[in-house]
Amino acid sequence: EAAAAEGVACLGVATLHEGIQLRQAGCRLPIVALSPLLPSEIREAVAHGLDPTVGDLAFARELSAEAVRTGRAVRCHVEVDTGMGRTGVGEHEAEDFLGTFAALPGLRLASLFTHFPDADAEDLSFAEDQVRRFRELAVRLASRGLEAPRLHAANSAGTVNLPGARFDWVRVGLLAYGHQPPHARAKLDLAPVMSFKSR
Repeated sequence: EAAAAEGVACLGVATLHEGIQLRQAGCRLPIVALSPLLPSEIREAVAHGLDPTVGDLAFARELSAEAVRTGRAVRCHVEVDTGMGRTGVGEHEAEDFLGTFAALPGLRLASLFTHFPDADAEDLSFAEDQVRRFRELAVRLASRGLEAPRLHAANSAGTVNLPGARFDWVRVGLLAYGHQPPHARAKLDLAPVMSFKSR
């Protein structure tokens, strides 16, 4: 509610069930499930109006089939792996992937994004190279008529340390809770809004 009141355009969650909890609490903002969903979670994601992340064609085809079945266009976000090495479409496969994705019925590309493994490092050369390669990919895609409506890459550390990574959206986590990322190159006036305590 606080995020919506401050003009946040979209919320990101890790899992299907986090997104469902927000919907059950009355949230009407777009909600992106940033981690890959299981094929078995597609039906619930569509039913609750969540925006899945797409990182492989098998998942995209199943999502398309559910969109057609329900008659409801599904907004989704394509993750490109530029160096995180965890999930997403390989950087060198992304152009062919997006070409195939664009032809699937019922799917609407809402954004293209990537992740940084070390935007909070002292040496930012790897992250800066990721930004450059992601930008170049976006230009190549646009030249083929595959331009994404939104680009995003920056987590909290990327938002603070890599001005070039502030594309259309930033995905703040630590900053939203009032914490500076490690090795922050700019100091922000933040106050922590939560703490963990145990015994």
